[in-house]
Amino acid sequence: MRRRLAVGAAVLAALVLVLSLALRESPPSRSGVGLPPSTPPEPTPERTPASRPPAVEPAPRDQAAAEAPADEVPSDEELRALVLELEGDERMHAVCNLEPPLTLATAYLGVGDPGEFDGRRVTVVYGRAYLPILDEGRGAGVLTVEGFAPQRIEWTAVHDGEPGGCEPDPVELEPGGTVITGTVTHESTGDPAVGAWVEGCGGLGNADDEGGYYMEVLPGTCTVMAMRQDGQLRTLSEPVEVVAEPGQDQVVDLEIPGFRRAGLGVRIRQVEEGFLVEEVLEGGGAELAGLAMDDLVIQVDGVPTIEMDLAEFVERVGGIEGTEVSLVLQTGGQQREVVVERLPVD
Repeated sequence: MRRRLAVGAAVLAALVLVLSLALRESPPSRSGVGLPPSTPPEPTPERTPASRPPAVEPAPRDQAAAEAPADEVPSDEELRALVLELEGDERMHAVCNLEPPLTLATAYLGVGDPGEFDGRRVTVVYGRAYLPILDEGRGAGVLTVEGFAPQRIEWTAVHDGEPGGCEPDPVELEPGGTVITGTVTHESTGDPAVGAWVEGCGGLGNADDEGGYYMEVLPGTCTVMAMRQDGQLRTLSEPVEVVAEPGQDQVVDLEIPGFRRAGLGVRIRQVEEGFLVEEVLEGGGAELAGLAMDDLVIQVDGVPTIEMDLAEFVERVGGIEGTEVSLVLQTGGQQREVVVERLPVD
């Protein structure tokens, strides 16, 4: 939804905290912070898995135009403008050549181990996949183009210059066949979690109007998780471990907590002594409680922050909208305690 945009710990912290897992250009993801795996639900015999979407075919433009309403088919001019926009985006750090050379498609890139929930959306135009927000240098992950099987790739990401390339070159797209499908609902009401996304196993799926999702994945034992975006914060389901087998659809139903996740409303940086406030966001609980830039958070609900990593800090200060968290701050050698109401930051 992995997350998902790895950067150095200091930079990541500055981007992450508002406070929860940071939403990257995609989905995003992110890590499943401290949540225990649960047993995958058994598919019931009467369940019918979600319909498979049609595979994306590299059709000539006149054929594509004949198969879709004219107002839904981008013109060559629009596609060239999209290419120029992507090539001019400084966050595009690598580009993969694809075979077949799809005219236009959407894709998902999982960075690193598919179980880390570190992913982002990828645009494919004229046979090239534009990979955003990568650590400079060598990297590896899984690229899943809609309608095709996930492919393991490597890349060399280049910053401040022409984007790097991918290996293999080109990336050979193959038919899919290993599928996870199911529904995502709100825990409190059972209503469909429309627009939520499911990430894991090298794939990404979005819940439709009925809460159903579908994604092509890598075979093997892996973990999936559903996520909903609450402004700049994320509300997560519990992760579910599943064994994905080729040719056999796995049905995994997921529930997202019915509350909005909220946080402090600050951007922070981890330092040796704790977590340093670098910016207080307007309208957040931190502003209302009087936090200021250069405040050092040294305790959260009585627990010293010097003992925490970033993930634990995010988990402790985030929570249900309207609840409170106690912080001990240190500024200029003086300590004070404040109580901050957790509020969403849009």
